[in-house]
Amino acid sequence: MGAAGVGIYVKKVIDNTPEVTAKDIMPQGYTTNIVDSNGTLLEQLKDSDSNRVYKKYDEISPYMGKAFVAIEDERFFKHNGIDIQGIIRAGVNGVAHGFHFTEGASTLTQQLIKNNVFPNFINESKYQRIERKIQEQYLALKIEKEMSKEEILEAYMNTINLGQGCLGVQTAAQRYFNKDAKDLTLSECAVIAAITQSPSNLNPVSNPENNAKRREKVLKNMKEQGSITKDEYDEAMADNVYDRISETASNTTASKPYTYFIDAVINQVVDDLVTEKSYTETQAYNLLYSGGLTINVTQDADIQAICDDEVANVGGDYLNGDTEYGLDYALTIHRQMVLLRTTAKNNLLLIFRLHGDMTLLFSTVLKKLHRKQLMHLNQRSISMRLTETLLMRELSSHLSRRLLLL
Repeated sequence: MGAAGVGIYVKKVIDNTPEVTAKDIMPQGYTTNIVDSNGTLLEQLKDSDSNRVYKKYDEISPYMGKAFVAIEDERFFKHNGIDIQGIIRAGVNGVAHGFHFTEGASTLTQQLIKNNVFPNFINESKYQRIERKIQEQYLALKIEKEMSKEEILEAYMNTINLGQGCLGVQTAAQRYFNKDAKDLTLSECAVIAAITQSPSNLNPVSNPENNAKRREKVLKNMKEQGSITKDEYDEAMADNVYDRISETASNTTASKPYTYFIDAVINQVVDDLVTEKSYTETQAYNLLYSGGLTINVTQDADIQAICDDEVANVGGDYLNGDTEYGLDYALTIHRQMVLLRTTAKNNLLLIFRLHGDMTLLFSTVLKKLHRKQLMHLNQRSISMRLTETLLMRELSSHLSRRLLLL
């Protein structure tokens, strides 16, 4: 194929390039957080494509961006989306190794476009890969005119796969170091930046030796490129960072079923989206598990912890043999506020008529609430149309095998 033929082919490929704007290359799919009445995180809802918490550029450790640039695209702040020097270098090295091209020359901008515009690149043929590369370069030139370098780097750091199901640096920081991305040290940033080339092979939990080699290269590049000083380099290299990763990984609890309360929240939100916002059920669940929502609910984690603690001790002191106990309660809702009746001494009754030894259980819970000064349940705001009824049913659900609800 002559030069004219190549030109015609490239033009045809470019003409078939999808229309893409800055909005289109932003990551999609975010974790939904369910928080209690005090803002405490109760649960996170996510699927395999939404384990991501977006962070702004200034909410991420400055070492993080420098680390990615050092190992993935050292001329990022100098090129216009395509690194011609990098392409030539990769080509020369490929020829020198018997036309075995192992080095990449994709810029961070191209990688961002590949991940968010061409997500099926893993299954492409050799011919499709050539077309995609041409379109990537064309789009990179366009995007660099629409976004600043900081905006591109921010989107990149929130997009990339960082192993262990983590998408973006915030979830990776939480997974590997149990901290926010803004608090990561230079050593820790180098660990995370080392993952990007091969999230499975360079995973710091399952393959710490491989990650350590790549991390050393990240730090060396940063020092040579002037991103860090020699003292910073020496301090990072001396850090036993993988001991912290191992400890964090061992303390990570396995996923567990949602509580009755969270199940009720999910059902209520889906129902509201369907009946009030005209979503289909599929659309509602997609939004709930990848829309990055923050759902405020009425449960109080401190009070629930006391209830759970007492229920965990249910035994000889409370229930005997196969006796079935009845529990009856009522709740008054007025203008979306919970009205809880109190005695003249202002002791919370919780609208329960308790029978037998169950009185002891609830009496113990109420005493603990009083000691912890948590007797503030009157007129609690209702969020997401849930009521305090769910809090009480959460308690009773633990006793479902031995408690008969009237």
